[in-house]
Amino acid sequence: MAGGMILMGVFIFVLSVPAAMVLHGIAQAFSNGSRVWLYRKHIKWRVLGHYAVGALLVLAAFATLAFVPDIGLVFILIGSFPFLAMMLPKSIDLDMERVPVAFGSGIAVTTAQMLAGASGPVLDLFYVQSKMSKEAILGTKAVTQTFGHILKLLYYAAIMTVGSSELPIWVSRRWWQPRSSVTLSGV
Repeated sequence: MAGGMILMGVFIFVLSVPAAMVLHGIAQAFSNGSRVWLYRKHIKWRVLGHYAVGALLVLAAFATLAFVPDIGLVFILIGSFPFLAMMLPKSIDLDMERVPVAFGSGIAVTTAQMLAGASGPVLDLFYVQSKMSKEAILGTKAVTQTFGHILKLLYYAAIMTVGSSELPIWVSRRWWQPRSSVTLSGV
């Protein structure tokens, strides 16, 4: 389950934050999307509506601020997320099937995805105390992750479109166009 965090760490090491977020969003949307398909019969759709409202609020906040985290913050968050579960008191009832918890999960998990790119350990906190079956947890988590990665992809793609693109030439859409030749006039 830590593959997304490792992948994000590799991408952020070699790419700018927006480029890493876009590339990670594409890879993880497909990865989690395949799990959605595999567990489609077990997904708890009633949970996802409240999750989506929280997630869309975070997207709106980020779009308003046009915030891009510093690379150091991304690495710190990726490294700290696995320890988050150990810091929370056991008395907190984070059952994803409860409406306020699903809404709060949408806010927390999407914020984590927008800031660190990966949010698996944060999302897990909301399913540990759930009464859902293993298959329902896997399917429902896959939907939330796919949705979050698509939101992240759209946000950072928009950031890159507005700002200067820092994608490497092999990802850029203009790699195939010939470069204009430089001519010296008056020589």
